[in-house]
Amino acid sequence: MSLGSVLGGVYATLHPQRVGRMVLDAGLNPRQSVLEVVTQLTRTYQLFYERFLAGCVKKGCDLGKDTKEVDSAVEGLVERLKRKPLEVGDRRLGASLAIAALHATSVGEAYWQELEARFAKAIKGDGGPLLELADAMTGRQGDTYSPFGIFGSAPYGSGVYCRDRERPAIRDLPWIEAKLTRISPIFGQLSPTTTFLLPSCAQWPVPVDPEGRTVRHTGSAPIVVISSEKDTAAPTKEAASLTRQLTNGVLVTYGGDLHGAYPAGGPCITGVVEDYVVNGKVPAKGTSCPAT
Repeated sequence: MSLGSVLGGVYATLHPQRVGRMVLDAGLNPRQSVLEVVTQLTRTYQLFYERFLAGCVKKGCDLGKDTKEVDSAVEGLVERLKRKPLEVGDRRLGASLAIAALHATSVGEAYWQELEARFAKAIKGDGGPLLELADAMTGRQGDTYSPFGIFGSAPYGSGVYCRDRERPAIRDLPWIEAKLTRISPIFGQLSPTTTFLLPSCAQWPVPVDPEGRTVRHTGSAPIVVISSEKDTAAPTKEAASLTRQLTNGVLVTYGGDLHGAYPAGGPCITGVVEDYVVNGKVPAKGTSCPAT
């Protein structure tokens, strides 16, 4: 799923004789540049953040009575942390870690109330709870980072994206940061994609190799691509592009916003996937499953 959908498409192109019934979930376009990927992710983070603001106000928010007040409270804390991080034991809560905690807005609505409470404590001077959440989001485990956190996964993402995709030059970073900041004042400057992926790729010492973004499967077995219609991190238009590049791809859409519709998307999507993988039944063109 996700970046794996691109890797799966490249693998199928390189080794068509080894591919049978393959399903690529949360399909992405392998031809996107590093800047296009980061821009798309920045928009996604901002959208979830705006949903969090609205949800906070709807349920009664300690950070403010309307979305403008809540946003001002959050951005105000971030700005203060840039100048003076909060001491938490032998560590410090800085602006980038506060923003890392904000990535919890994309995990699900169930986490929003907890996120609000931790931000409220940080505003009052207690940065411990927010730092704890930041560690969970970044994947920090003691003095190391899990590959499943947003910071722990960054080196792996850089290794793939910087080798395979068209990437920015160092001289372009200032105007790119300005562009991303216009999209999202918070995530445009200090999100992991900005602080890790863009500078890493701009300085990557190995030439770009187009092999990692070339998808042109010539095998006989159809490849099923799944796209959630409201998944802003993997838009349907990008999944449709991947499907066309596969030459024998079949696009299946899911009506919800899951980043990876299988198996959480319910019986329709699981039925389509498992009927293909287990029984070889290729989904009909235009197959769509409702959100559950």
